[in-house]
Amino acid sequence: MILGLGVDIVEVNRIRGALLKGDSLRRRVFTQAEIDYCANQQNQYQHFAGRFAAKEAGLKALGTGWGQGIRWQDVEVINEESGKPVIRFNGKALEILHEKAINGMLVTISHSAKYAVAVVVMEGS
Repeated sequence: MILGLGVDIVEVNRIRGALLKGDSLRRRVFTQAEIDYCANQQNQYQHFAGRFAAKEAGLKALGTGWGQGIRWQDVEVINEESGKPVIRFNGKALEILHEKAINGMLVTISHSAKYAVAVVVMEGS
């Protein structure tokens, strides 16, 4: 059964501009694994924007947004060996995930030169 659905779209240039201002946003929003992954991609800003959108979509699907004590790094977007994106929740976000009995999640991220979009579906019984 679907317990949550979230979608988010981000302008790549907005993320690019924020990241070029310094490391503050990069270190506050992204985990080291996310930074390493994006920095090694041909167009790193599209990948940063995609992960930003996936974090937003994930918390919309969870039904919390950025409230209830959830921090940016409590939501981490990683890739399986196949390249499939997966969201890993930690801290307060993980507690809420368990409280809501969510036991499955589908994540998709897409990006172009201008936009990145992500959709997250959360499942449970």
